[in-house]
Amino acid sequence: MRVTIPRDVNHGIGISANKVTVQRLLKNGVRVFVYPGMTHVKAAVYDQWACFGSANFDDLSLHKNYELNIFTNNPEVVRQVKEDLLEGGQNLSTEIHNIGDISWMDLFSARFAQYL
Repeated sequence: MRVTIPRDVNHGIGISANKVTVQRLLKNGVRVFVYPGMTHVKAAVYDQWACFGSANFDDLSLHKNYELNIFTNNPEVVRQVKEDLLEGGQNLSTEIHNIGDISWMDLFSARFAQYL
């Protein structure tokens, strides 16, 4: 499994939240890439199904806002999402193998960010 996150985020608190999330992903064998800039892409490919849309994987997007993601098993759409969007972004990105130290402030900020 691979995940790409943006280097640049809209809010400073997002940096701490990303550090904590990346640490968890790396500990669980997920390859993590950092995109060189800002991106708002929300897309994935699972078992020949593509998912894309506006929802983040957070409480606000999933339970409070009116966000929408679309799933399709159309082979051409799945191919385009996988090759053009996901792999294309990862080709521009750098893989992370270690996130470094996580401070108590990172942990606090990541927990606080869950409520935004």
